Amino acid sequence: MARGKKTDVAQIDRQNAKIKVLELRGQYLSFRAISAQLGIGLATAHDYFREAMTDLKAVETREALEVRIIETENLDLASAAIREKVLAGDLPAIDRWLRISIQRAALWGAPAPVNQNVNLLMNAQGGIDIEPVADYRAAIASLAPGGDDEQ
Repeated sequence: MARGKKTDVAQIDRQNAKIKVLELRGQYLSFRAISAQLGIGLATAHDYFREAMTDLKAVETREALEVRIIETENLDLASAAIREKVLAGDLPAIDRWLRISIQRAALWGAPAPVNQNVNLLMNAQGGIDIEPVADYRAAIASLAPGGDDEQ
C-alpha cells in the first residue's frame, strides 16, 4: 500500500509542476528560466509543458463534444419541425432542411459541399458533356453578345 501512496504523491507533484510550468510560460518566461526557477531540467520543463497542453486539449475536446451534442439536438428539433413540409415537397422547407443538413455535417467535421461551375455541352451523339469552368465569369462573358463565341 505504501507504494501506491508514493505513486499518488509523485503524480500529484508532477501535475502541480505541469501547472506551474504553464503559469510561468504564460508569463512569457523561457523554458531555461522555468527550469531554473522550478529546479527541473530543461528537457523536463519542455515535457511538462507539452503534457500540460495535451491535457488541456483533452479537456477542450470533451467540452467541444458537449457543445456539438447540444447543437445537434437543436438541429434535430429544427429538422423535426419542418419534416412534414419537406415530405410534402415544400421548396423553402426543403432548402432549409438542406441548410440544416450542411450545418450538421460541418458541426461533426464533414467536408462542406463544393460548388462547381460547369458548362453543359451537347456532344455529337446527342448527349450532354459536362466541362468544369475554371473562371465562370469568363464563361458567362463568352456567351454574351460580342463575346468570344461571335469572334
